[in-house]
Amino acid sequence: YHYAHSIYDAGTQARNVIDRLLTFSRAQDHKIDCVDACDLIENSINLMRPGLSSNISVHFSGDEHSFLQGDKTLIAQAIMNLFVNARDAIGE
Repeated sequence: YHYAHSIYDAGTQARNVIDRLLTFSRAQDHKIDCVDACDLIENSINLMRPGLSSNISVHFSGDEHSFLQGDKTLIAQAIMNLFVNARDAIGE
């Protein structure tokens, strides 16, 4: 069940990233919502962890009531970019 949920989340996030990429080719409104920051960060960590080498560990400890106001896809994209940049800076 855990793997199926992870696959579903990865597919949803991939669809959202594709939507963001398509934004550059056409006008698109941003969907502003109340976003659970902890869930978004934890999901991003779970997506990135398999792509990290064994010498990199990721730990997250967040306040369970941390919410952001913004476009969930844009925020997730920014978090993923931070992960990729950090991984590249470490020199995987």
